[in-house]
Amino acid sequence: MDTSTPGGRLQFHMCGAFDEFLRELIVEGTLEGLASARRRGRVGGRPLALDSHGVEMARALYETKGDDGKRRYAVQQIANRLGVSRAAIYRHLDGGNPRPGVGVPAYCHGRGLRPRSGPRPTTH
Repeated sequence: MDTSTPGGRLQFHMCGAFDEFLRELIVEGTLEGLASARRRGRVGGRPLALDSHGVEMARALYETKGDDGKRRYAVQQIANRLGVSRAAIYRHLDGGNPRPGVGVPAYCHGRGLRPRSGPRPTTH
């Protein structure tokens, strides 16, 4: 394809438009499939580290005070006892988002996108 001619540029742009159209069809189908699975009660993603009982236990241990009025258990001790990471304890106790991938950047909302690792692409 010779993009130095008007016909070549037209052909190049048409190929790009078709590719973009196909990509949007794939995204639309994927989102419809995920929505259908959710309606059937299927939830994707990694299971939560703590169930509701584990969260209650972590909260009780976290709020337990000693005789001096300070916390009796450090977050690392609670995490070790429950077999999870410190981040999981903080995520559940501090009211953070227990579902990874839900709090995505604004440029991803409504577009079926997930944040990339690394710097965002720049447009010129």
